Amino acid sequence: MKVLVGTIALLSTSLVWGLTNFWGQSQAVSWQPPTLAQSPSQNPASPDLSLLARASMAFVQSDRYQTDSIMEVTGTTSDQTFKAGVQATTIVQSPKQFRAEIAYNQPDKAGLVNILVVGDGQQVWIYRADTQQYTVKSYEDFEQLDDSYFIGISSLLFMQLPPADRQVIAQGALADSQVVQDLGLLSNPNFKGAPQWVNNQSLYAYEFLNAQDGFTLDAFVDPTTADLKQLRISGQDQQVDYAITETIRRRTANPFVTDSTFRFTPPVGARRVESVAIGPL
Repeated sequence: MKVLVGTIALLSTSLVWGLTNFWGQSQAVSWQPPTLAQSPSQNPASPDLSLLARASMAFVQSDRYQTDSIMEVTGTTSDQTFKAGVQATTIVQSPKQFRAEIAYNQPDKAGLVNILVVGDGQQVWIYRADTQQYTVKSYEDFEQLDDSYFIGISSLLFMQLPPADRQVIAQGALADSQVVQDLGLLSNPNFKGAPQWVNNQSLYAYEFLNAQDGFTLDAFVDPTTADLKQLRISGQDQQVDYAITETIRRRTANPFVTDSTFRFTPPVGARRVESVAIGPL
């Protein structure tokens, strides 16, 4: 679903624009990380911006993360419904290096299907172990694949942030009232937040509706730790009502990597082909 790439690019572009605008204005003075802003107490429907700032800071404190997650996609057309899921372990290093190990069951085969996706910052390799087939893509071609989201929405979003902007967020820029104003978070009626129970866990849910492009982004945050627990993008694309959900089981900063983590060497006997599917769809 190519709509996901556009969605992530749009979110990242909006965020980067606000930060760039703020950062350019702030160069004349020595900017200090502000005290976390509080949501307006007189309006209980207003999103919790303090928690949003904390969650954003926590999301980008390091330049490298390992995320263990479950990716699920559901879709409905006029005459059918489909659902698929994978387990993904993805190491991502800013700006665009990553290694994703993906596993899923296939109904007509015994055992798990294992997919390896590796990006070295210049190109991306996709390798399927059971068929010993691999393909090589440019980053632009990889991002346009219908199933690139199986490496993890959060990892894709992290990779979209330029290092300089990631550092600004890590210092607490989203707690600054001017940045909040530039991003339109206070005045946007399509941006909402409220406590919500998810998988028997009390989380805080943020919802961003983009009516023009026809998608909704939901982010679920632990209000105590400010850790991101789940991301969901839903909408309609090519007459398919879809929902893509990443449930984050564990996210670890500064995982161990080696010189070969973000490189791929084809195993003996592997054959290069035009395309290799990342997920079961």
